[in-house]
Amino acid sequence: LELELGDDVIKLLISPFAIRHKDNRLRTPLRIICEKGASLESLSMVLKAYPEAAREKDRLGCTPLHNICENESASLEMLSMVLKAYPEAARAQKQQEKRTQTAAVHHFTTFVTTNQHHWSR
Repeated sequence: LELELGDDVIKLLISPFAIRHKDNRLRTPLRIICEKGASLESLSMVLKAYPEAAREKDRLGCTPLHNICENESASLEMLSMVLKAYPEAARAQKQQEKRTQTAAVHHFTTFVTTNQHHWSR
């Protein structure tokens, strides 16, 4: 996924083992897509193959929703897809975050502010 593989290649690489694999930062393929970006189709394939990945947290307590909100290239459709897979992520806080505002709300605000120019076209 970090190699910018096409949707067809990602589809062929999805296996029960690979889809659940975590790297040394505890990132699943879903998290990498949310963090680095990929097509809506790739995101959909990965979520369908392992929907529980939307609940997985990394070492900092971030869910894929946190990552997609920080991704400037993510579309509103991608954000909605991840949020639909695990709505409770909107209330999840990072372990290191001490603010009273939830991390997801903070990141969603950043996402909306950053991507307003895409929606006004």
